[in-house]
Amino acid sequence: MSASKNKKQRLNATADPKKAEEEAKRVKENKKYKTIGICVAVLFVLSVVFILLFNTIMYNWLPAVSVNGKNFSAAEFNFFYMAEYNELANSSSDKMPTTGTSFREQNYDDQYTWYDYLKNEAESALTQYTAIYNEAQEKGYVLSDEDKANIDSEIETLRTNAATSKVSTKAYLENIYGTGMTESVYRKCLEFYTYVSSYYTHVVDTFQYTDAELEAEYAELADDYDYFSFDLFFVEADTGTEEEPISLERAMAGAKEEAEMLKAHTADETSFVAAVQDYYNEHTAEGEEPKTASADSLGTGFQGRYVSMIYSWGSEWILDAAREPGDVEVFEVGGTEDASRSGYYVVLFKERDTNDYAGVKATMIAIAAETVTKEDGESDEDFNARQTAANNAADAKIAEIQTAWKSGAYATTDELIAAFSEDIGSNHNDYDALSKHDLYDSFNDWLFDEARVENDSFTYTEGGYRYLIIYKGSSDILSKFYAKNSLDSKNFTAWAEGVAVGYEAKEHWAQRYTGGIYYERSLY
Repeated sequence: MSASKNKKQRLNATADPKKAEEEAKRVKENKKYKTIGICVAVLFVLSVVFILLFNTIMYNWLPAVSVNGKNFSAAEFNFFYMAEYNELANSSSDKMPTTGTSFREQNYDDQYTWYDYLKNEAESALTQYTAIYNEAQEKGYVLSDEDKANIDSEIETLRTNAATSKVSTKAYLENIYGTGMTESVYRKCLEFYTYVSSYYTHVVDTFQYTDAELEAEYAELADDYDYFSFDLFFVEADTGTEEEPISLERAMAGAKEEAEMLKAHTADETSFVAAVQDYYNEHTAEGEEPKTASADSLGTGFQGRYVSMIYSWGSEWILDAAREPGDVEVFEVGGTEDASRSGYYVVLFKERDTNDYAGVKATMIAIAAETVTKEDGESDEDFNARQTAANNAADAKIAEIQTAWKSGAYATTDELIAAFSEDIGSNHNDYDALSKHDLYDSFNDWLFDEARVENDSFTYTEGGYRYLIIYKGSSDILSKFYAKNSLDSKNFTAWAEGVAVGYEAKEHWAQRYTGGIYYERSLY
């Protein structure tokens, strides 16, 4: 018998049967736990795969909405859903959903939630877009190279924004549009929207109008687009004090008497200021200095489209075509116990600009000076030095951009903006038809100088911003420009409605997965 065999026999002979049984049990249990661990790991992987597959099916494969056979997945629909929200958010509407709470849980009105409202708006838009898309396809319309380049540029900007946020492009998109949004889906939606928008421009460019048609249209628009300039002063009804109250009826009568007196002494801005100064002098308590009246303190230069909304109490008189410079009138406001303000306005009409001159095409670029916050323990001298340095840096940057433009190195302002995009960001605007009242007076004085020639540039500082204005020529006569835009909108709407006859949006099961998340979660 070999030594090894003897050793094995000795071990077997001396082994404790109980210990051997326990060891066998331990080995068996280890195998069981190992098997369980493997199963758990497999189940985890399978669950991840299932979730990914489920999301892909629900958000990208199955149709959420279809329009006459053209399907839109939940992820694609969310692109247009969020476009409707962004349009609402960028409007002047006071009616908005609250961020941080699901739009499905907030009522828009008695019938719809905010989700319902935005969904319906997106479906309506997609119905028209699809009709226009099909029309353009039938006509053989193709995107221009410029349109294609703009799509590529927007995708590149998207990637840059994601990198700046230190997340992947997919994560960045899903943070805005929700689950399932990828770069490829985003590009597909952008290409569809760009194609429809480009064809819209193509159709509108075919519209032609006679001067008589433009004049007739502007006559309907004049009250909203003419620029009104008037001074006004409010004489408030004095209801006395708690110890010595004055009835509202007596207070209103006293205010009207004083307003009529101001009117009687007003013929132009100079006399109006003098009359208001007399009013201040008379109503100053003994021992106090009276207020100083000036043209600035009266309130001047209000644009026509705001007259009927802001000054409803006097809009009929102000908008009257027979109104002449120097006309003065008194208007009652309030006069009831529940009114927020009671008294009389005195209004001096100065001018109605009828937009019968050519507008200006221009590009505005703005550079914001770095915000400097005073640190704990920092001296005023050091803080002021840092603030000055920030202002100087902004001055230097706007000067650098202007020098680059003057050098002729950039053929268009778009190229200039792209070259300095890191500094400019979104702080730029192109204007097709500026009036003499749309920007700061200093801008307007320069833009409408008869000596202006195309590509002239001008820098200006206002608050924390440094502006570069680039003159790009004259537009059409403003009244014709506004009238054409109005007729274009009316005629395109009629054309699009005709094209969309028979088109209808249909919701599918995956529609329940639509609805953007960015604003609902208020992540940023």
